[in-house]
Order: sequence, then structure tokens, then C-alpha cells
Amino acid sequence: DNENILKQNKFRRTSFPGDSASETTTYNSIRNDNGTHRVNARWEYAIDSVNSILYSANFSKQQVRVLTIDTSVTFSDGINKYMATEVRTNKKDNRDGINYSGELLYRRKVKRIGRTLTLGWRNNKADNASEGYNVSPIIAYYSNGSIASSVNLNQQSFQENEVGSNTISASYTE
Repeated sequence: DNENILKQNKFRRTSFPGDSASETTTYNSIRNDNGTHRVNARWEYAIDSVNSILYSANFSKQQVRVLTIDTSVTFSDGINKYMATEVRTNKKDNRDGINYSGELLYRRKVKRIGRTLTLGWRNNKADNASEGYNVSPIIAYYSNGSIASSVNLNQQSFQENEVGSNTISASYTE
């Protein structure tokens, strides 16, 4: 498992010559938690001195959790200095995935030394799902401090992916 936490502040002042200025302060807090588990295996079975079977498999599971809290406040600095807008964003993203790949090989040595006939079957399967939420109230103010407008941004996203493949192969090596 791996966890990262990032916190930062930003300040920006924009001047409009002969008119006014705006000052924006932004505070970000991001927490990222990532966990990955892997298993790899290989089995070989000798049927006799000429024939053998080889099986290899890879399996992985991943979980990612991200939480972002962002606050941005803009002040208008004209005739009067006042808080013009305030945006508070809360984002949450969760992703989970399982991946598998396997290969089964039948190998047969032929009469000439160093030569082999191989028949193979390889398959892959991946299932991944994610969900995300974004809740952001956006508030604009008049210069007297009363609320001019208020909008609640509320977004959700869901995604699922499933992928699979099969491959048959044959080879003759010298």
C-alpha cells in the first residue's frame, strides 16, 4: 500500500488598470491511497522424457482511493474590498481492478537434438470499475455581503470495463 498526502496554498492577484483588482486564494488537500497486490506462478510437469506441460499465471488486484478538498475564495478590490465568490470542491474517486493472464504450453521434443514443437494457449481477463463524486457549492456575493447567486454542482461518474482475449499458437524451434 502507498499513501500520499499533498497540501498547498496558492495566491493570485489580477489587476485591472484604472478599475479594480481581484485576489484569489486557493487551498488544496489531496489524499491518494494506492494498494496493489500481485501473484505470479509457474508450474512445469514432465510427462516423460519427450513431452512436457508448462503453465504460468499472473494475477493482480489494485485499489485506488483519492479524496480532494479544494477551497477557492476571490475578493474584489475596487471601491470596496469584499468577498466576490467562494467555491468549495469535494471530490472522491475510487477505482478497483483485477487482472489475470495465463499461458498453457504443451512441448514435445522431436528426434533431432535441440528441436521442439510447442502448442500454446494464452488467455487474459481484466475487470475494472471506478466511481467518482464531485460536490461543489459555488456562491457569488454582492458588495454588501449578501448572496447574489448560489449553484450546487453535484456530479457522479460510474465506469466498468471488462476485457478478455484468447490466443492459440504453435511453433517449431530449431
